[in-house]
Amino acid sequence: MLDGGTLYVNGDLTVNGSITGTGSVYVTGKTTFKGDAVIEAGAEGVALYSEGSITMSGFNGVEFVERLARDNPSIIGHFNNAKSQLAESADSTPDNVQRNHNNSAQNSIRQVSAFVDQRLNMANGQTAAFIKEQLASFDDAIQVTHADGTYGRAEMRPVHKKVAYGLDKLGTGYFKGLMVTNSYIQTDSAVAVVGAVWASGTNTEDEPTTVDGKEIKPGDIYLGADSSLLLNQALVDDEENGTPSQLAGLEMLAWRR
Repeated sequence: MLDGGTLYVNGDLTVNGSITGTGSVYVTGKTTFKGDAVIEAGAEGVALYSEGSITMSGFNGVEFVERLARDNPSIIGHFNNAKSQLAESADSTPDNVQRNHNNSAQNSIRQVSAFVDQRLNMANGQTAAFIKEQLASFDDAIQVTHADGTYGRAEMRPVHKKVAYGLDKLGTGYFKGLMVTNSYIQTDSAVAVVGAVWASGTNTEDEPTTVDGKEIKPGDIYLGADSSLLLNQALVDDEENGTPSQLAGLEMLAWRR
């Protein structure tokens, strides 16, 4: 969380969750936000500066849990078991077989939930809350099938889908100030910028990416659905130099480690 300061990253920056606050973020490599980003620039006007590409997408909950449990393979095993058992349950017909799959999946979900609660016990941010709530809802969804006594494939398919994909969510971004890159900007989530976006394209070492059959290369700006840009003309007008006024003469003086 930014608190009126400046974050310098010497290399690539990947945030799978949320980043919020007032200040500026400077990155020498690529910048990837998976989830929610709310950054309001300080006095210098730059909310985000990235030498490499800027990519924004939805929160990847499966990746979040797997990284959280990277030193605990048994939890990864439980997480994978829950998904596979529910997949089997959605495709099996005998009630007793489906009941066994459901019981195994529910036990695994509870193991994962207990681990996540322990690891995120002191975390009360929106990412932690979302993960905890979703895991609890998985348990409830499986429990409902037991309570109703329904073990048909039609009833289990939405439960399987919920567990398989329910930890992900759409990302949103809000930037007040300049969002600047020397490569390209690409989002597949809702992004609101109050200020300006700038992609110089001078970093030609960045590999292009493809979105919906279209090549996105350095110098391109590709904003996904539900994105908006409210232009602050003062941030981009610089008739003498032909460059964004807030970027004229901008350079990195030192790195904090």
